[in-house]
Amino acid sequence: MAFEGNRKIRLVFNFGGHNSAADARAVAPVLKRFKPHVVCIEAAEGSDRVARALEVKYLRGEPMGDDSFNLALIKTLRKQGVQRIHLLERFSDRAAEKYGKRMEEAKEVQASAYDAFGNGNPDKAIMLHIRAIKLYSEAINDRETAIKLGLGNLHQVLSRKYPELASEGEIRVVVNYGAGHTPIYRSAKQMGFKEVTRAISLPHYYPLSGAQMRISSFGIQGKLTADDVARGMLASVIAKAADRAGASISHANAFGNLAVKNVTLKQFRRMSSEVASTGNFGRMLKKEGIPIPRSARQVRKFLQSKRIPVEPTWLQTTLTTLRQKLRS
Repeated sequence: MAFEGNRKIRLVFNFGGHNSAADARAVAPVLKRFKPHVVCIEAAEGSDRVARALEVKYLRGEPMGDDSFNLALIKTLRKQGVQRIHLLERFSDRAAEKYGKRMEEAKEVQASAYDAFGNGNPDKAIMLHIRAIKLYSEAINDRETAIKLGLGNLHQVLSRKYPELASEGEIRVVVNYGAGHTPIYRSAKQMGFKEVTRAISLPHYYPLSGAQMRISSFGIQGKLTADDVARGMLASVIAKAADRAGASISHANAFGNLAVKNVTLKQFRRMSSEVASTGNFGRMLKKEGIPIPRSARQVRKFLQSKRIPVEPTWLQTTLTTLRQKLRS
């Protein structure tokens, strides 16, 4: 029977960001509360060979990456006593190579779209950006298929990899994935698990272009208009500026989305012409009345003025904890 062994597994999906050390540390409360036997971590485009190598590194206590998110994630997992990890995505070498090429092509087409905008050709920019969205969507679908395959035979694979789990009455598994993968939660509920729940560590805001990819790849009802694509392109640029200013990626996305909320296709075309003639993107945004973030504090204040929920800063959290201890 399909998924038969999965009835022994309780599954918790923890969806959040995966860009910073703060994103990684946000999984700690879920680990502390759920006490998983295994944690499934995200590793995009990995072949089965690469996945095995990363799992061995973790068991040996070796770093699995040198970026701030992965370093903090591994530190958090070990601090919470997680002894076993598992990577769900296990492409064949050929499929992993195909995925990588598709992602590279999407990035190149996207870069060409921004070049076209800067050269005063806004309609070509939109056409190219739509092509990039479709390429990214195809790559996302490849990953979602791999993740679902990994969930479908999860009990079988874990039993073989970690035979000591056979004596457990139930197997608790946390799947720690980026917020862009929430549809796999719905798929998992159809796979015979004992229980499937989800947590979202922090409020997460998607970039407009990311939402457009989700519409395309997950079959969500909706059609992209030229206005949507134009706003998505501009929002990504402003979000990157907010990110460079020190804002979290989620706050940066929200800032970019709101900053271009009312931009029209006519305005987008005028902006393209302005940039082509002056070569000054920042001056063009200022002229159009679109805010340019200079600091993380400015980003937070802007979001709060729009009544957008923002998670507390590390300092605010620390002060709250200290106050609670003093009261007790």
